[in-house]
Order: sequence, then C-alpha cells, then structure tokens
Amino acid sequence: MPISGSYKTKVPRVINDEEILDEAEKSAINSSRTAARLKAVQAIYQIAMTGEPSDLVVEEFVQYRLPIIDKSYTLGFPDIDLFRDLALGTAREMEELDALITNVLVDRWSSDRLESTLHAILRVGSYELQHHSLTPSAVVISEYLEITHAFYDGKAVGLVNGVLDAVSPKNS
Repeated sequence: MPISGSYKTKVPRVINDEEILDEAEKSAINSSRTAARLKAVQAIYQIAMTGEPSDLVVEEFVQYRLPIIDKSYTLGFPDIDLFRDLALGTAREMEELDALITNVLVDRWSSDRLESTLHAILRVGSYELQHHSLTPSAVVISEYLEITHAFYDGKAVGLVNGVLDAVSPKNS
C-alpha cells in the first residue's frame, strides 16, 4: 500500500558528544571524575604522610582501593586515567606546587603549616588548574570545594577557594 502525503527530510547535522550523552551518562562521567579527584587527594595525602614512592601508592590504589566500591559510595568508579594523571603529576611537582601555594598564602605562610588533608587538596587542585586547561577553572575549583566540604567547615572551604582561585592560570 503506497503511503501518500508530504514528508520532510531532516537535514543532517553534526552532533557533538554532549548531545549524544543523556543526563544520566553525563552525571556518571562527572561522578567518575569527582571520584578520581577525591582518590588523588587521598593518594597524595598517603604519599606525604608515609614517604612511599608515588608510583607504588598509585598502583596500590588502582589494584586494591579503586575496585572496592561501597554501596553507599555515590560517586561511582573513579576515572583511572584522570586519577593516575592527578596523583602522579602532583607527586612529581610537589615542590613547585608548594611554592605556588605558599606564594598566595597570607603573609607568605609556608604551605608546610597547612593541615595535611587541606594541603593535599590544595596540591591536587593546583596541579589540575595548571595542567588541565580544557576543564574550566570554575569547574575545577568547584570540585575541590566539594571535596573540602567533606572534611572541613566554612573557613577551610574559603581558604581552598581563595588559594585555588589565586593560582588559577586565569589569574597568572
């Protein structure tokens, strides 16, 4: 049976990646990146506290810690490539990052005076701001503020916001 009527053909257009992903997929990707950032902070904390070589700590995380996801852990499985880049890159540039952080602290406080977890958050956040230019600075800073909220109250969150904003390449 022939079909009658007028039909319009859609003009083909280029579809970018964001249009392909639905909201659930976008959320999962963002959660995966957030989880990678949190785990990188934890790895840097461990490296700073124990003095263990960064490559061994990172591999320990990849082999034993990242695969274990608690049912209450809402972030999902971390983006391993981002985790490795953040943890190894931060560990490799720790002295430069500490100098960058110290340079923006009030009265040139040494970054060594910072509490260890806070210091780890600032190190990883600073590294990401310096080396991941494709991710907007505001997004990176927001992610580290959320991580900071998990550990601290408003004053520490304000410190992280101020330091990361000051070391952001847009302010260089």
